[in-house]
Amino acid sequence: MNKKNHSVEIAGREVALKIRRHPRARHLILRIDDTGEGAIITIPTRATIGEALKMANDKASWILDGLNNHPKRTPFANGTAIPYRGLEHIICHNPRTIGITAKDGEILVGGKPEHLTRRLKDWLKKNARTEIMSLVMEKTNIINKKAGRVTLRDTRSRWGSCGPTGNLNFSWRLIMAPEYVLDYLVAHEVAHLTHHNHNKDFWELAKTLASDMTAAHSWLEEKGKTLHSYG
Repeated sequence: MNKKNHSVEIAGREVALKIRRHPRARHLILRIDDTGEGAIITIPTRATIGEALKMANDKASWILDGLNNHPKRTPFANGTAIPYRGLEHIICHNPRTIGITAKDGEILVGGKPEHLTRRLKDWLKKNARTEIMSLVMEKTNIINKKAGRVTLRDTRSRWGSCGPTGNLNFSWRLIMAPEYVLDYLVAHEVAHLTHHNHNKDFWELAKTLASDMTAAHSWLEEKGKTLHSYG
């Protein structure tokens, strides 16, 4: 996928614009960047940069609304609040301590301050893997299936996926969501080990594997995109 960086001026504001050329794209697709700092237009191979820029100008009001309504980024830094297992926790740095622990609404991070962001992200990923692996094993045992490799990524377009050989992929950011949301996402992908589509049988199986599928759907629809604003 080739990409070029441009910018457009909207209401006196310069907005970063990334134009990505994708061989499988059939038409121009506009979306707000996950950082909330600009927009991205994916274009087919034969489309021109000019067409993308025209789309950005034609959709200027939509872009501006999207940027204004996008969750503001929250860094992993001392004193900031982030969700962990669905509950707000304050990041507290103490260079005199070792390791990272979560207790009483705080995430206590030791070590040098310049390493805080990396260490906290690694810790969240580690906990996500532990929780996801446990849920995968629990739910595959129920349906008497075996999953392939389980991979954690910082996926943007989907929270999880199941490959044709049974490999499962999940976003590590799900460790910040409520536990019933993570439980549902694992149930969803495990159900694909039996049904490789979204037919009625798939949804019935996913519902039996999830603790609260309806609530998880609602949370992801309303708050899911906020998880990408942390770190």
